[in-house]
Amino acid sequence: MRLQAIKLAGFKSFVEPTTINFPSSLCAVVGPNGCGKSNIIDAVRWVMGESSAKTLRGESMSDVIFNGSNKRAPLGQASIELLFDNSLGRLQGELSAFTEISVKRLVTRDGQSAYFLNKNRCRRKDIMDLFLGTGLGPRSYSIIEQGMISQLIDSKPEELRSYLEEAAGISKYKERRKETERKIIHTRENLDRLNDIREELANQLIRLERQSKAAEKYNELRKQIRSTRGLLLGFRWQKLAQEIVEREKEIDQIQIDRDRYVSEQRRLDSDIEVCRTDLVRLTNDLSDRQKVFYDQGTEIARIEEGIQFYSERNRQHSADLAEVDDTLKQLEKNLGTDEEKLQELELDLSESNPRSMENKLLEEKSSRHLGQLEEKRHQFQYDWNEFVEKSSELLRKEEVHRTKIISLEEAIKRSRDRVDSLKKQIDSLVQHPHEEELIPLKREVESQELEVNNILEKSTYLTQALIRYRKTSETISHAMDEKKDQLQRLSGRSSSLEALQHQALGEEDDLEVQWLKTKSMEKHQRLGAEILVDDGWDLAVEMVLGDFVQALCVDEIESPEVFFRSFSKGRLAFMFPSKNNQIIVDDDFLSSKVRGNSSVHALLRGIRVAPDLSKALIIRGSLKEEETVITRDGFWLGSNWIRIAKDKKTSGTVIQRQKELVSIKADIERLEAEIKSFEGVFEEAREKIRGAEDDRETLNKELKNKQTALGISREKLGEKTFQVRQIQSDLVKLSDEMQGLNVRIKQDEINLETEKRMLTEVEKLSEADNNQREELLEVRKDLELELKQTREKAENERASVHQYELMIQSIESQIESTRDAVKRLRNQYQELSTRRRSLLENIRASEEPINDLSIKLKEEISKKATSETSLATARSAIQDKELRTRDLESQRRQCEAELEKSRGNMEEVRLQRQTVEVRQSALKEQLEENGNTLEEVLRNLDLQNKEGYDSVSYEDQLEKLIKRLDRLGPINLAALDEHEVQSERKQYLDSQNEDLENALSTLESAIKRIDTETKERFKETFDKVNDKLHVLFPKLFGGGRAYLEMTSDDLLDSGVGIMARPPGKRNVNVHQLSGGEKALAAIALVFSIFDLNPSPFCLLDEVDAPLDDVNVARYVDLVKEMSKTVQFVFITHNKIAMEMGDHLMGVTMQESGVSRLVSVDVNEAVAMVAS
Repeated sequence: MRLQAIKLAGFKSFVEPTTINFPSSLCAVVGPNGCGKSNIIDAVRWVMGESSAKTLRGESMSDVIFNGSNKRAPLGQASIELLFDNSLGRLQGELSAFTEISVKRLVTRDGQSAYFLNKNRCRRKDIMDLFLGTGLGPRSYSIIEQGMISQLIDSKPEELRSYLEEAAGISKYKERRKETERKIIHTRENLDRLNDIREELANQLIRLERQSKAAEKYNELRKQIRSTRGLLLGFRWQKLAQEIVEREKEIDQIQIDRDRYVSEQRRLDSDIEVCRTDLVRLTNDLSDRQKVFYDQGTEIARIEEGIQFYSERNRQHSADLAEVDDTLKQLEKNLGTDEEKLQELELDLSESNPRSMENKLLEEKSSRHLGQLEEKRHQFQYDWNEFVEKSSELLRKEEVHRTKIISLEEAIKRSRDRVDSLKKQIDSLVQHPHEEELIPLKREVESQELEVNNILEKSTYLTQALIRYRKTSETISHAMDEKKDQLQRLSGRSSSLEALQHQALGEEDDLEVQWLKTKSMEKHQRLGAEILVDDGWDLAVEMVLGDFVQALCVDEIESPEVFFRSFSKGRLAFMFPSKNNQIIVDDDFLSSKVRGNSSVHALLRGIRVAPDLSKALIIRGSLKEEETVITRDGFWLGSNWIRIAKDKKTSGTVIQRQKELVSIKADIERLEAEIKSFEGVFEEAREKIRGAEDDRETLNKELKNKQTALGISREKLGEKTFQVRQIQSDLVKLSDEMQGLNVRIKQDEINLETEKRMLTEVEKLSEADNNQREELLEVRKDLELELKQTREKAENERASVHQYELMIQSIESQIESTRDAVKRLRNQYQELSTRRRSLLENIRASEEPINDLSIKLKEEISKKATSETSLATARSAIQDKELRTRDLESQRRQCEAELEKSRGNMEEVRLQRQTVEVRQSALKEQLEENGNTLEEVLRNLDLQNKEGYDSVSYEDQLEKLIKRLDRLGPINLAALDEHEVQSERKQYLDSQNEDLENALSTLESAIKRIDTETKERFKETFDKVNDKLHVLFPKLFGGGRAYLEMTSDDLLDSGVGIMARPPGKRNVNVHQLSGGEKALAAIALVFSIFDLNPSPFCLLDEVDAPLDDVNVARYVDLVKEMSKTVQFVFITHNKIAMEMGDHLMGVTMQESGVSRLVSVDVNEAVAMVAS
């Protein structure tokens, strides 16, 4: 895959669309500094996905767009397109079928980039993936810019490794490994979240299953309530329908009265209409007369305006005529003046022409003499230049010898100073620290590593304790949730029982409760709520007490006759404290079964108890007159009577409910205490968790500090180690340099003596030239004086000629302008005369209409007086007719009042009917909301009415169903659907959990495969590059050797270093080489990588800059050899490097800020020269 061409448009200095073709394997780009050569390298790097503006030598990405110049405005976008020849099919995948690959990038001023692959929009990642493994990329070893050679060789081991990875083609594996690791992390996070959700969901399903069963029972009761409520609403709807029929009859009677009033109203309307018709006729007649009257007034005003118009017009014409007469007089005066001036100018012109001709002849003579002198001066200047050139050569030689002498003396002085400085440096370096001083630093690093490991162990222990605390917290939380569910159910049951109890004790009777509030007695307890009954005797006690169960327990009522005077409706009972505090209770009597309020014993006095009916019958025979006997199952026997009570209420008796309420409240208090206890334990567990988390955070901070300190110590050790090695290396370099300086001083002293001898010879020749220079200067002085005098004379004569020519031109111009002025004045005089005649005619024509209009004005004033009398007569007739009309309208209003009254009655009855209909409609809506249709309910009512059902029956049945529903307590109606949904979700999550576990296993296997293949490829590449470096390094250096070494044994993460030994030197790290040696070493490394995995092309930007001619020649030979397999595009200023290019491209900047391209095929140029 070769780089075929680059298309630039608006990129940096390439403002115009430019196509750079690369037809050969060696293409050179040349040009002066600052012309934009390196912008070509930036363009390739940018289009391959470079996102750092700093790398592209800018501050922001918009800096790559042409920013304008002195002559050009800034552009709004920039684009680069690379064309690749893929005829060999090096690119794999979908693009292997294309022989030409196009990669394009476009950026606008807002910083938005767009990428295109074969004209199709794509992502930056797609472009990066395209070049993975090929050796190409925005920061790969195939693009070497200015200064990057030294950066490459000075790279850290980790950075140098990346170049080998790219050559090995494993960069794409690293990207895939990172992507796989991210997927593993996400998969594990998803598994953790999924397990939490599944565990929570399982707990929810247990609770939802219990709630769904209660919801089913609730729905069945709701269905029965809906049916019963529908029948009740239908029954009420029928009653309202009968009321509507009665209202319809009232409406019919009111309508008869309204018809009578409407007939009378129509008669009055007819009479009013006749009056209004006469009134309209009279009004129209009045309007006609008014129109005539106003028209006459308008005509009079128009005539008066006409008279005023013509009078004003005459005054204006007279003023214009006076102005025209004044202007004509001024024109006659100006015309005479201009004609006199014209005669004077023509006379001056005739006198000036002869003088001008004489001056021209004198000027031509002086010019010829001046030309002869100029020719003589040019000949002298030629002789003078030859002399100066000869003299300058002697001076130059003298100056060169003096400069060399000074330079050699300074060089000798610098070398001697440098030798003294080197001696001092060597003495100083000998006193610097050695390897023995590294031992304390190493011990410090080992101690800090031990502290870091101890902290890591403590952190692991805290993490395990934190897991235990969290599990304990979750267990307590689940137990607490169960207790809260029990508390919620008991609270719901308690609320239902309290509502039933309030109703049974009469605490919901509005009239009675309102009356008790007026007496401030609504807070007193009912008897049923204050007594406790032994188990099994609830029914018997409630049967005996009857309505006294609802009795209010009060202390005393003062003035009962006054107190109860305001109680007008309902039933109430009051219980007062017993006055006998020493009540003896016999176990054979019912009062022994009751505890609590002692007043109840008075109501139970004389009632014996029996376990069953047979026993009661036996006791009945021995009863006293005031005694009775009762069984626990509801048989109450007297001496001559029996009462039976079997409770039909499923909710139990008042006393039974009161017992249950007491029991439930005790359970609620117990559960609240247990929940409070759990909350304390839970909060204690949370405190432990928070404490453990704080301790772990503290340890993490301490660990971070220790690791930072360890890093600093390691860095100090590394710096000190490097310093010791650097000192050893510097000692060797300083000794070699001092030896070379001593040799150079001896050679410079010999050269100094030679230069002093040559300077003496040149000074003798310079003395002879000084005599000849004085003679030539005297001749030049005389010639310059004569030339100056002649030139001044010629200039004066030329100025005189020019002055006369200007004067003649001025006179001719004045004559022409004066003639035009005379002509213009005559035309104006003629036009004003014509206007004067026109104004005189207009004045005469305006005087006649004024007389005619005055006569007509008198006639119109007379007609207007007659019309005014007729107008008054018409107005009187209209007033009489309006009086009659108002009388009829008064009668009509009385009729309307009666009609409005009947209408009000009608509306009232209709409103009553509408109210009933609204109530009926509301009932129908309630039926629809209840899920019933009116027709269906009415059919069911017809059937049930035959069986004797009425409104009360429906209300009782509905009340019983509602009580049964209330006893169910709080119901989660969504539990049915939620249980089904959550069950399906549980199955889905279980399946998802299995898929995630399988995916995690697959990803971990993929990581292992990638690591194995990465190690194999990297080791193979490392060995091959090392072998090639052994060959190329001696070739470039003319000897020596270099090799790569790994910084660790881990093939996945180990960095790579390079060691070099130039000829005549010991093994050193490349960082210790000179600039030129670093450049050669970097070139050797890059070409070693190229040999292993040649990238399709290589871009070199002034790589040869730090090399001397000998090394450039070696570099050129190597590039030529490599060009057989790699395409090279290189930027250079070196003539030797230029010679190797098959195709030269020159970049110029003739226009400031704008780069242009000039290409030359070297082979074609050579062939053309040869022909």
